[in-house]
Amino acid sequence: MIYVYAVTEPLTRPPPPLAGMYDQPTELLLINDIGIAISRHLGCIFTPTADHVYRHEHVVEALMKDRAVLPARFGTTFREEHDIQHLISVKTEVIRAALESVRGCVELGVRVLVSSAQVHDPPEPAPAMNQNSGRAWMLARLDRERQTERDRLVDQALATSLHEPLTALARDACLRLHPDRFLMTAAYLVPRDRTDDFATEVQSLASKHPQLRLLCTGPWPPYNFAPTLCDATNTHA
Repeated sequence: MIYVYAVTEPLTRPPPPLAGMYDQPTELLLINDIGIAISRHLGCIFTPTADHVYRHEHVVEALMKDRAVLPARFGTTFREEHDIQHLISVKTEVIRAALESVRGCVELGVRVLVSSAQVHDPPEPAPAMNQNSGRAWMLARLDRERQTERDRLVDQALATSLHEPLTALARDACLRLHPDRFLMTAAYLVPRDRTDDFATEVQSLASKHPQLRLLCTGPWPPYNFAPTLCDATNTHA
């Protein structure tokens, strides 16, 4: 069984000596001028324990110190080398384009926590009427739906106002809106030499929005900007 950590750009120098899953040594396969960081195993199970996740992340972060890296999702395995060769042959151009995109960049994450009571308008008072009537129930439900839609639009506008200045500092970005205590989570592909500028912008946005809590994490390998090698729930092992 072959465990895959990442896809990398081709370099003449080998990767640093690294102990991967179950302390097995990592190696770099070269297929179509694309490097695949792997380790080889017999009868192993790759459950997402803290140690296994750390091993995976440690290998990926060590590789990205001196080369462009597309991290594989945890648990990506293949039965034989020819299975990897087939996959790379199918996705060669996609992988090359992705490697070019992430070269010289890291991923920074931003989470925004918000109190709905601080951002949204208070609900309008219910009309005075017999609350046991069907009409009252329908009107109350309609009011709730309208308020939910108003809140959604407020959240969307607020998230956009935060996302746009951060996107201007990034090569790529992805945004997710949430209907719970997280207003948004986002990932940004930021050139290494702009990470300080990015952190400064996050601090500036936080000062402009005291009702929000902005959490910036990273730098990370570019997990959110790497093409999927295979479905993590249906690997080739």
